Amino acid sequence: MNKPRTTLNVNTHLAHFVRRPLKITGILKDICKDAITETVADDMSIVQETEYQDIQTSNSPKNPLTPSESVEEESDVDNEYYNSILNYDECEESDDGSRVDNSDFDVEENTEPNAGIPLFNHILNNMSAFADNNESSIDEEDEFQSEVFNSTAWNRFTPNTHPYKDIQTMILLALVDGDNDMISRRMLKKILFTINLLLKIHEEAIRKDISFKLPRLDALWNYQTRKGSNIPIFKSKSLDVTLSDSTKVTAFLNLPSEHIKLLAADPIKSKSIFSLPDRTPNQSVCLQQGEKWRTNTYFQQPMFTYNNVDFWSGDIILLKDCSPNIRFLVESFHTMDISNVFSRGYIVRTPKDGCSIGIEINHADINIESFLSVDTTPLNTSLCCSISPDTIISLIPTHHKLLEEEHFLKRLICDGTDQENNRRKYYKVKIAPVILFSDDTSGNTSKQFNTYESWSMKSIPKKKGANAASLLPEIVDDLKKLENGVVMFSAKDNAYILVVPPLLWIEADTFCHSELCGLGAPNSTYPCRKCYIKLQSRIPKHSTRTKDHYIQAASTPDRDTVIPDIPYFDDKNTAEELSFKNKSTDKLLELKAYDQSKDTSAEILHYILLGIAKYLITDLVKVVLNKNKKELEELFYYIKDYKNSRGISRAFTRSLTHACSFLGRDFKVLIQILPVILAIKFADTEVLQEITPLFVRLGRLCSLVFVRFIDSQYETYISEVDSAVRSLIEALHKYDTNCKHKKHAFYTSKPKVHLLTHLLEDLRRFGPALNYETEKGEQFNKHIREHLFHTNRMNTSKDICLKFGKNGLRETHGKAIAEYMQQNSDGKFHETLLGGSREFADNNGTGLTPGRILKDNTFALFRQSNGHIIIGMVLFSKVYHLYIEYLSAHAVNNNYRLALKYADDIYMPLDELKVVCLLDMHLKVGCKYVVNLNKFGSYWSFLYSFY
Repeated sequence: MNKPRTTLNVNTHLAHFVRRPLKITGILKDICKDAITETVADDMSIVQETEYQDIQTSNSPKNPLTPSESVEEESDVDNEYYNSILNYDECEESDDGSRVDNSDFDVEENTEPNAGIPLFNHILNNMSAFADNNESSIDEEDEFQSEVFNSTAWNRFTPNTHPYKDIQTMILLALVDGDNDMISRRMLKKILFTINLLLKIHEEAIRKDISFKLPRLDALWNYQTRKGSNIPIFKSKSLDVTLSDSTKVTAFLNLPSEHIKLLAADPIKSKSIFSLPDRTPNQSVCLQQGEKWRTNTYFQQPMFTYNNVDFWSGDIILLKDCSPNIRFLVESFHTMDISNVFSRGYIVRTPKDGCSIGIEINHADINIESFLSVDTTPLNTSLCCSISPDTIISLIPTHHKLLEEEHFLKRLICDGTDQENNRRKYYKVKIAPVILFSDDTSGNTSKQFNTYESWSMKSIPKKKGANAASLLPEIVDDLKKLENGVVMFSAKDNAYILVVPPLLWIEADTFCHSELCGLGAPNSTYPCRKCYIKLQSRIPKHSTRTKDHYIQAASTPDRDTVIPDIPYFDDKNTAEELSFKNKSTDKLLELKAYDQSKDTSAEILHYILLGIAKYLITDLVKVVLNKNKKELEELFYYIKDYKNSRGISRAFTRSLTHACSFLGRDFKVLIQILPVILAIKFADTEVLQEITPLFVRLGRLCSLVFVRFIDSQYETYISEVDSAVRSLIEALHKYDTNCKHKKHAFYTSKPKVHLLTHLLEDLRRFGPALNYETEKGEQFNKHIREHLFHTNRMNTSKDICLKFGKNGLRETHGKAIAEYMQQNSDGKFHETLLGGSREFADNNGTGLTPGRILKDNTFALFRQSNGHIIIGMVLFSKVYHLYIEYLSAHAVNNNYRLALKYADDIYMPLDELKVVCLLDMHLKVGCKYVVNLNKFGSYWSFLYSFY
């Protein structure tokens, strides 16, 4: 029976094998095919008949294969083809050392090509041409020759599992390379680790004579729908969203409240999600020290348990070692220096005659260790007054509220949820603020199309009007419930408590922030969500948008409400004319802890890196150096040379000509090294004289803001950032005014430049800007995108919610599970299977990582045991001291310093010093090292340490 299709496939493979003979084992993918497996089996029978001897050319009618025979018996082509493979390497060597091919595929010169099979004849002609090509002699390819003679010759010493080490290796290689299903190195590592764990459990089961059975695929994949499964199911919620064409799409949400319940019940997570405000002065090392956390009512801790006694806001406390007529009226609780707990309240003075009770107007902070007990004596508020050193007045509202009104979070225990709580009268209260992140995520590998809107771990297909705002009503309702407190089990307290998770801020890019605030696009007339600056207006101050303005704008559906108390711009001040557009986000106004005008922080990834830095670098490459190829190539050379720097944690590997497609991480590297390169290496290049100061000022600002904490002098730090912002905007305005390039677009008219003026407010309200950079949220998008790849795109919202719901589930484990986890507590289990291998990278270029060993020729600021700061270079486990040369005007104006080694080497052992900040000192001017203060964190470290 003829098999023309098979013959064609074989001939196609033959054309491939002519250039490089196939090993006898074949390709793993090919030997797995049925037809070819039969053929290999036939050939192996021939090998067995020859008792594994070398196969020689024979005149047997079974061995020769000629084109004419292949035409006459097409059904036998497969077998004859593989026979030819076995005989292909039969070559004789001539006297002169050249190889003479005696392959059965040779044809006589007078052989007429068969017109019926032109493909086959074409292959044979190519083979002949290849054999005649002396330049392709195998003698010139030792590796290839060795492969030919050693791999294809079958002999008695070939192991049974040839070419694999063992059968299990063959099986695993089939998993990896057997077909076109791709598997990453990380996933293969997880699979091998899991197999090893299962083998150990299997051995233990045999030893204990207990059953061992692996679950079926369906039991793993769809356990949430199986009645026999005891694994808990995450409570996802469905929501019907109406699109612009009146059709509906169903979205699924994993609500914040469900996540917080699971986190509170987690013995590890519950220790870190609850925090008190911290009032340590003049520093910002954690979010609890931000102004909002310290002042907003919903973030204040109303009670604290000390010595098994619950002290509440409004209680009057007896103090240790105090006069009997001194009491303390509690308002809230906070920490100082992160760990020491204090209570903020008011001193209560009770005269001996008892006629009147004075409560000091100025608040006081008292350590919780000074608390003795709650004074339960009834207090007659009519006898109370508010006092100060020079006045006595009736009770101020704050005092009156504390004495007369019970705190809104003071909830009676009446449902008997657990025995521990039943001993108390009120639930304990814990504050666990939440941060939301919203972005659109592509479902394609290109990251450009088929986008999906996501809220933290909630997603919705983005189409026909469905966006992040479509999910807001359900999310806001859940957040409102959380603002008022939800009873949850706390593993830390081993009891049911009242958890209050207010919304701290919402992270998003510029466009999404405008959308969430109900404003027009960033290019609208009044684009700023924090003030009423008019686009292209350069007035120094602008009226501030407030939450009351947002509420007034939402009071009418047509946005025709007049917003009072703001300057008139062209006699227009209705809500619509002031860019209050989007009505779908009005629901956010119902949250008492959230303020659109303040809690949409200035986000430095989009404002600085993907904003000003992108504008400058694109202009530098596409406009300023567009016709100066020599300078551009020289600049690129210096940037490439920076890969040898010990001070910059990432190397820039792309081409400057692709500036328009750079990512945030590319701009992070460039903005740290370009200013010092331009200032040092191109100081006399005329074409760069005007734009270099812009890079220098931007480098200074980035060095200041890309830090995560400031442990002292925070007010000075804020002043430095404010000065850097003003200096940058002034330089941008000057460049706009004087620039002669026709293609230049004004910088100062761009909303992202203006939004930097509000950075100062966010630094006070939330802390250093790196804490609310969206990079971690952007990194999480890759997980959403990877999950989208493995769905059929029919119900993406449900699929994603289900996956992240399973991933986020937490449940109290049984005894056997606890013992097993204890046995595998070395970290490998978590690292490999529970997400430890995919922790988000910091990606901010600080270079300081725990346990990092400093290599030779690394520069840093070091702190000595006496607290003195030095500049040092690491060499052979020693730190050689350097000193700063006298400051020149050029160095000060261009944000660098020059350092030299002492003539007499002064050094200390590395292990006696503490690293304060890694420095970038890659460039040199003569024998002097250039200290690049544009490196993230360097400017503030130098300023704080030496000036």
